[in-house]
Parts: sequence; C-alpha cells; structure tokens
Amino acid sequence: MSIKINKKYTPIIVIILLLTSGIIAQTQNIIHITTIAGLQKIGTTGYPLNGVYELTGDIDASSTRSGAGFTPIGTAAAPFTGEFYAAQGRTFVISNLYINRPNSGIVGLFGVIGEDGIVRGIGVDNAEIIGHHTVGTIAGVNYGTVDGCFGSGTVKASRQESSAGGLVGVNGGIISNSHSYAVVDGRENVGGLVGFLTIAPKGEISQSYAVGSVNGTSRVGGLAGRVFGGTVSDCYAAGKVTAGNRGLAGGLIGDDFVLSAPSSTVWGKDANGDYITKASVNRSFWDIDVSEQRTSAGGMGRSTSQMRRRATFERWDFTSAWSISEGVSYPRLIVNREPLFWLVTYYAKNGGRLVVDGVLESDLHLYHQPVVHAAYAPQIEAAAQSGWRFVKWSDGSTANPRSGDFITDNKTVSAEFEEVKP
Repeated sequence: MSIKINKKYTPIIVIILLLTSGIIAQTQNIIHITTIAGLQKIGTTGYPLNGVYELTGDIDASSTRSGAGFTPIGTAAAPFTGEFYAAQGRTFVISNLYINRPNSGIVGLFGVIGEDGIVRGIGVDNAEIIGHHTVGTIAGVNYGTVDGCFGSGTVKASRQESSAGGLVGVNGGIISNSHSYAVVDGRENVGGLVGFLTIAPKGEISQSYAVGSVNGTSRVGGLAGRVFGGTVSDCYAAGKVTAGNRGLAGGLIGDDFVLSAPSSTVWGKDANGDYITKASVNRSFWDIDVSEQRTSAGGMGRSTSQMRRRATFERWDFTSAWSISEGVSYPRLIVNREPLFWLVTYYAKNGGRLVVDGVLESDLHLYHQPVVHAAYAPQIEAAAQSGWRFVKWSDGSTANPRSGDFITDNKTVSAEFEEVKP
C-alpha cells in the first residue's frame, strides 16, 4: 500500500512544528542560584539535573564545614547534564566549600558532569575537598564541558589509584580557559589540573594552567597525573611536583599509558573505533625550576625566566586569550576575574638550609613557589649547619623563623650564614 502526501498542507505542518519548538525554547526556565542552600538543591524536586542554572553572585559556602559537608551534584548513575554558568558572562566564586568524604569516590562541587553538561565561569576558591578517589574542586568526573573555571584550596584522595586533580579528578570531556592553584595530595594519578585524562569520550585540555604543588607516590604531574590518549594544547604548569619511592613524575604530565605500558594488549578504542595512541601534547610547557622536574611525558620544560617571556609561548593567542607581564609573571588568562599570583623565592646561602612550615627537607637550599592573590608565604626558618650560625636575611630582617610574608609582588630573599670560628 502506498501513502500519498498532500503537498498543499505539508508546509503548514512544518510551520506548526517549528513554532512549537520555538515556544518550548522560549519558555525554558532558568533557575537562579543565590545561596549555598539553593545550590545544594540541584538534583532534587524542581531542580532537575538537566536544568539551566545561573549563579547570580558570589556564594560563601562556610556553612558546609561540618560532617561530610556539601553533597556533590550528580553521580555516575545520574550525572549533571544541564548548564551551570555565571550571570552576565562573568566569573562568580563559591568560596570555602567543604567536602569530607574519605570513604567515597567521585567528589567535587559536581560529582559527575555528563556529556551534555556545561559548567562555565565558576570559581571554587579556598576549598577543602577530601575523597577516596576521583576528586577535584569543580568536578570528580567531567565528560562534558568546563570552560572559564578555576579552583583553589586543597584536594586530597587516599586510594592507591587516586585520580585527584586541582580542577577535575578524571577528565573525559573538554576543559578550556581554566586554571587551578590548589594543592593536590594523593597516591597515583595526581595532577595540578587533572588527575587522569582519558580520550573517552573526548579528553581535551586547552588554554589552561596549574600552579599549585602536587604530591603523590607515582604518576604525578604538574598539569595531569596520567593520560590515556587525548589532547593537551596551549597549557602550562608551574607548581612543585613530588613523587615518592622513585615513582613516575613529570613537570607537565606524569605518565602516558601508551609510553609506560608499550607491551600492553589492552589499549581500548576511542569514539571512532580507533585504538588509543599516545596523547597529543601541543605548545605546552612546564617550569623546570619550580617543579624540580627535568622530564615529562609530554610538553617542553623551560626555566622560570623563560616562562616569563612571551617568546617562549610561540603561536599562543596573546590577543584574546592570554596576557603576560614581560619578564615579571607567567601568562595569565584574559577573563573577568582571575586571581593574581606572585613568585616567592627563598635561598639558603652557604652554611645552612631552609625549614618550610616546620618541615626540614633533605638538602633544601631553595624554596620557589607561586603564591596566589595578596597572600601570605609560608613560615620560613634558616637552619644553620654544624659550625655555622644564622646572621640575617638579605632584606635586613633578623627574625628567624620569619612569619609568613605578605606577598603583593614577586619576592626573593636569601638567608645569610657565617662560620663560627673556634
């Protein structure tokens, strides 16, 4: 049996469908978030996980500092697939967020951002995020899009395969125009921005950076702890990277699965059905002085001096994406609200070492670390070696230890010692 279409009325049907679609789009509700209580409602009745949310201003989340703290938005079974963005194209900040779930995985402001989820223009500042695994300030897992976001504070994960990152724990989506200066502690797969980058389903990081210190046992990187395919473009890292027990560590990327397991027969396939290959790392750098790492599973290492010069970052967009104070600072993203950071350096001259916040590390003659905002540097003590005594700091101070200096610009101070004669 054949069906005949009356061409006279077909256009009318099409017009009705288009009009109906337009009405639906125009009447879609935008839910305004103004408090931490409102934020915590996302995922409950009237606040769907696929909704559109607008953060209308900064939120102080200090009230979350009790018990398990804030409940992450979205889970593996029910991810966040909506939109969450700052009003008027700005960047608004959720400060003092607290999550204390040491026995739970997938922890962050968002637990899981699904493939259709978008988070844009959100800062999570001075956070304390604790989880078992897959931990970040913005999200535990991102399969969607995180754009123009930042994280700061501390991120901690305890499981062997920690997948802890300053911004996102596991990233299989897109991260762009974002940064982290969080201090990240874990065991394996620990990164300043992302703990684990996977190509499933996308796995992209572009125009982003991390400047916080990163600590773990293996697969520890200034930007990403471990990569499994994926792409890193126009990024940098400038935080100290530490891996114990001679574990894998890199100034930018700690480990590339394809490089470290070349005999493996378990490679996996990407969304196109192609076997996973080595991650593509393009025009990306790390500070070899600050990180104390000379190698990386991708990227190019440069000195602190080189990292402060525009010429180092050839083919970067310094018109609409980045700015730099030549010879003074690292590149900064051009966004409406990005925290300043300064480089603080303490030296111990002949005859002594440095004690940082009460910890004497072996052979520590140099402390070299970015400090965010107008903030305080750590407490520094000049510890004289046997047969020597501390004299003064190069800026004339004799306080020892010296309380944290208030940093509003790049600062370099050296400890001076003299030999004690019998």
